Amino acid sequence: MEFLTPQFFDMLVIAVILSGLLLAAVRLRQDFRQPPRFPDDQSSQE
Repeated sequence: MEFLTPQFFDMLVIAVILSGLLLAAVRLRQDFRQPPRFPDDQSSQE
């Protein structure tokens, strides 16, 4: 159990943060590439 050092936990926290940022970036990219879910209805504005 010698590997349970403060540096190990620091790297674990950094890895979790980086993986979360990566997943968020992938999700944002998917959302911006899709057409809008609810397009503006032109007939309701007239």
